[in-house]
Amino acid sequence: MKKTRVMSLAIATLTLGSMSAFASHLTVTTKNLGAGKTVVAACDPNASTDWTYIYQFTGSSISGLTIGGIPGGCLTGNLSVTVTDSSGSHVSSTSSPVAISASSVAVTLGTAELPANVANVHVVVTGP
Repeated sequence: MKKTRVMSLAIATLTLGSMSAFASHLTVTTKNLGAGKTVVAACDPNASTDWTYIYQFTGSSISGLTIGGIPGGCLTGNLSVTVTDSSGSHVSSTSSPVAISASSVAVTLGTAELPANVANVHVVVTGP
C-alpha cells in the first residue's frame, strides 16, 4: 500500500513537471486588441411601451409585422425583429435590418409561422 502511494506521487510529480516544461516552450506573440467605451444615446430613452405590433398574414401564418409607435428619435435608424415562442426560443426573424423612415415600419419575417408558435416580439433598433 505504501509503495503504491509513493509510486503515485512519483508519477504525479513527473507528469506535472513535464507539463510545466512543455508550457515553457510556448511562444507568445502580440496582436492588436482594442477596447473602449462610449455613451450611446437611446432613440427611445424612456423605453416606452407605446410601440405597437400588427401581424401580417399569408394564409393562416404570420409572415410579417407592422411595427408602430416608433419615436422620432429612432428615425433613420435600422430595425430588426425576432419573434419567439412562449419559452423564449427563436421562431423567426427579419433576414436583414429594415430602415426606419416613419413612425410605422412593415417588416417581413424570414419564415412564416403559425400564430400558436409566436408569443413574443423583440425589436432591436441600431442607429441613428
